[in-house]
Amino acid sequence: MRTKATRQLQRELNVRLMLPVMVIVALTSLFGLYGAQSHVDRVFDRWLLDAARSLAGQVRMVDGHADIALSAQGEALLTYDFVDDTYFEVLQGAKHVIGRQGIPAQGERAKVYRSEGMAYDAPFLGRQVRVAEVILKNDAGEPVVVRVAETLIKREQARKDLILTMAPAVVLIIFTAVLVG
Repeated sequence: MRTKATRQLQRELNVRLMLPVMVIVALTSLFGLYGAQSHVDRVFDRWLLDAARSLAGQVRMVDGHADIALSAQGEALLTYDFVDDTYFEVLQGAKHVIGRQGIPAQGERAKVYRSEGMAYDAPFLGRQVRVAEVILKNDAGEPVVVRVAETLIKREQARKDLILTMAPAVVLIIFTAVLVG
């Protein structure tokens, strides 16, 4: 039979151990969410970079000038997305060649993907977009810049889905820890 002092000691130990357990659960959840979100961002960035590289593959240099023959159907395929709005722009130096003018040249959360290009967040047309940028080197010495931008709706949905997926497990762990305590 447990005495009052034993029950008091057990309660005190449970309370003292509960805080570290909760901190461990919270940190594990945050690191897991961050890691999962980083992976999702890389996947979406690679898709966006694929679109930019595909467009860059269509650029031809004619007498030192960038030229691209993109039909209306080709442009529709490039910019089609059921969820997000997608834009593109090709520039040679500061000269606009084709696409939607004014896609930002820099932004936040920039990530360089080795020789593939880079991606960053920026405001465009009053909305936040993720921009993928690929730079072509040409014989004329003037770089040709290809940018493809898309709104962040799919990324935000993926973030919400991650939270909704992880939340029940975290709640279950906390509930179990409280019951055991």
